[in-house]
Amino acid sequence: EYFPKTAKLNQDIDYVDKEFAGSYTLNLLVRGQEKGDICNVEILKAVDDMESYLKAENPEIGKIVSFITMLKRINAVWHVPVTDESIKEASDALSEVDDFEGYDESAEDWNTDDWSSDWGSDFSDSSEGSYVAEGASDWDSFGDFEDSSQESGEEVLWVDPNIVYADKLQEKITMKEVLDTLHTAYINAGGSVASINSIVAQVERIFNYNGYAFYEVPYDVTKYPVATREELRGVVENYLTLLSGSLDQFLDDEMNPKEMKVQVQLRSHSSQITEKINKSAKEFAEENFPEGYTLIPTGTAEMERKMTELILDSQITSLAISIGAVFVIIAFSFHSVIAGIIGAIPLVLTIFLNYMVMGFAGIKLDLITSIIASVAVGVGIDYTIHFLTTYKEERALTDNLEEVTKLTFRKSGSGIITNAIAVGFGFLVLCLSKFTVLKYIGLLVGMVMFTSATLSLTIVPGILNALKPKFMLPASERKAKKKK
Repeated sequence: EYFPKTAKLNQDIDYVDKEFAGSYTLNLLVRGQEKGDICNVEILKAVDDMESYLKAENPEIGKIVSFITMLKRINAVWHVPVTDESIKEASDALSEVDDFEGYDESAEDWNTDDWSSDWGSDFSDSSEGSYVAEGASDWDSFGDFEDSSQESGEEVLWVDPNIVYADKLQEKITMKEVLDTLHTAYINAGGSVASINSIVAQVERIFNYNGYAFYEVPYDVTKYPVATREELRGVVENYLTLLSGSLDQFLDDEMNPKEMKVQVQLRSHSSQITEKINKSAKEFAEENFPEGYTLIPTGTAEMERKMTELILDSQITSLAISIGAVFVIIAFSFHSVIAGIIGAIPLVLTIFLNYMVMGFAGIKLDLITSIIASVAVGVGIDYTIHFLTTYKEERALTDNLEEVTKLTFRKSGSGIITNAIAVGFGFLVLCLSKFTVLKYIGLLVGMVMFTSATLSLTIVPGILNALKPKFMLPASERKAKKKK
């Protein structure tokens, strides 16, 4: 943000924010009490629901990635339905290719790394019972699929599961079945707010296309060969074994995790958006997380949000102290509380005007622009004290307030105006800088100089002439009034 909008850096960031998932990152740390707590399907389901909730409620979120993303992916891949016929067809097709890249008669020469992450059939060491959800025996040994295939010496064949779906598409179905399927998908996708993509996704889930019906956290006992939900923990632990080596950026321990990081990519760089997402996530966690689990915001976005919060708090505190100090100094110098109030009025108005201009111009409050208010206090007090001192000197010579005001303008007014113009235009030179932040400083400081001078020459004499405060009277007149 210190560079102009036309800078290549800003153009690239804007493009990423618009066309991709965003360049701003907020991390949500989910923490249990003991090692292995993250394997609990109750917390995994709650975090999965939280991710869906945050994306639905915050359009600024481009993408959410976590261990759950990989867990759902591998769960879906494991449940891609594969039949004996499709394996045989794939085998026949491969045998007809003379120069098939990457294929060799020995299993050791077959490069499984290129496809093992994409198809569920890769995880089965035999064609029997390859649709894993149908038999618990496949679940009991699925973590050892690599060793069993090597020991048997069988060739591992890549099987395209779409062959199965191609066969199904050639079968005749009734129009009622088509309409019923579309209606179910329409309802599951959200009804009247559903998009074409979401309806298609629901159709894919209904037919378990590429295992999409199992693109989920293992939670529903009826869909898995277990008796209780607690037993699903073993499924998660087996998946951790398969994914080991790929989860270090999301889990504190790849086998017995206690903490899990949820990475939220944002298209907005606003600390207000970050605060809104943080609040939503914390409220969801309090209501839906199992007992013993906490949610802690971290990451770049949270750091900048916290920094903004500290800047705002320190700005309010420092301004309150500065204005209070100005009030005390002027009140002590003129032996009057009223004098302190009159002296503080131009400062307060100048600061308000500064923030109003920043708000309407879209200038954000940060470490650099936060100093402008302090400059306003320093400059404003100088002009105000200078005017008050001269006004009191002239007031001691005559009771004609109009004459007092004219003489004060001639003596102090010209000096105040000259100083404001010289210093103000000196800072306005910074507007020619190529750095946006320096342009802001030049603009705001120049505006503060002119505003402080103007208010000192208008508001202050107007209040003095209208109220005729006693602290401006000569000492002899004050004593005479006290005797009366």
